[in-house]
Amino acid sequence: MSTDKDASVDAGEVGILNAPLGPAPEGIPTALRDREAWVCWHVGCRNCHTTVEYGVETCPECGEDTSKIPDDPTSGRYASSTDSATWTRFEAALAYHEREHTDTEGVGYVFTEDGPFVGVDLDNCRDPETGDLDPWAADAIERCASYAAVSSSGTGIHILAVGELPEGGNRSGNVEMYEDARYFALTGVHIDGTPEEPQSAQDAIDVYSLYGGLTRATGSLLRGDVDLLALGAAVQGRWCVGVRRPRFCRSHTRDPSVGVTLTPIPCCAG
Repeated sequence: MSTDKDASVDAGEVGILNAPLGPAPEGIPTALRDREAWVCWHVGCRNCHTTVEYGVETCPECGEDTSKIPDDPTSGRYASSTDSATWTRFEAALAYHEREHTDTEGVGYVFTEDGPFVGVDLDNCRDPETGDLDPWAADAIERCASYAAVSSSGTGIHILAVGELPEGGNRSGNVEMYEDARYFALTGVHIDGTPEEPQSAQDAIDVYSLYGGLTRATGSLLRGDVDLLALGAAVQGRWCVGVRRPRFCRSHTRDPSVGVTLTPIPCCAG
């Protein structure tokens, strides 16, 4: 666990690999802080309940993979992303984390069914030493045009937006999206040039959801760095009408502009 409880940094500074970034309270949106959906988190093993130092990926006791485990700031026990009784106010979660003898690494926001927010998780897209972003991640940030912050490792990005996930694809490659029963470890290390509060990004969410759905449906080797702007342009105007979730018609089996083959599926008209 990290011993530095005041790890506030700028998004452009060198990433710290042996300790998590943040939390920087001033960089966390007010719209999130106002909701009673906050936990703390530590790195540990879910199998044998061993707490390990930040950055340790394999439990030294049982050999299982470690993960970010949510903590209930009120009781000090494990929290659950599906049990609101284990969440609290932002101020209470931050105060618990900042206690001298706690083993927590930061605070996290829980996405809830009645909440308006979607979290877009971009993994392995940022150089922690320079702050440079992979082109596909920079495109995602631009397309969503919403609040974005550096992840705790310094190597990823969290985008928080207003919207809802269509049924189907919410994960593909290095892109994951969540709106319920999950939490984000939020650093508050805000990406300059992005809004300070979550904005509506439904069009972007739909594109990424489609991308994830196509990846699973076709079994094709779509990569996390596929040009989603090109994908969005390629499918624009090809939707079948009458359904909430767009589908490709049988005739639209390949688009050379993105270099992927789409398995034919029936359109809404049959």
